[in-house]
Amino acid sequence: MTKVSSAPLDATLTIDRGTVDPSKGIATISGRITCSMRSIVYAESVLRQLRQEVFVARGYWYAETLCTPGAPVPWSMDVDTETSVVFGTGPATSKRYYLEAYAGWHTWFGTYEEEVSSLQLV
Repeated sequence: MTKVSSAPLDATLTIDRGTVDPSKGIATISGRITCSMRSIVYAESVLRQLRQEVFVARGYWYAETLCTPGAPVPWSMDVDTETSVVFGTGPATSKRYYLEAYAGWHTWFGTYEEEVSSLQLV
């Protein structure tokens, strides 16, 4: 017998780590996604880094993954710059525009409040 929950769908996304490939200037960010029921989780963000106190490296990223409750789901995304300035080691910020989760036609979750996360690219 399977236990049925009436709890609403909820999802979270964290950024735990950021690295950069110095030969290409591409950043890789990773973290975990959690959810309250089996769902597909989507997030869209922009990674931004001030370089030499003048120039901005900026790249948009989008994550999509299947989430099963009970254990955090790892995710990872390569982010290439959309400016002529490449990513390097040092502080950066990721601004998430939205986080959505869908567990069926009538069961969905969404938060559209911007969330800014600081990270260190190593």
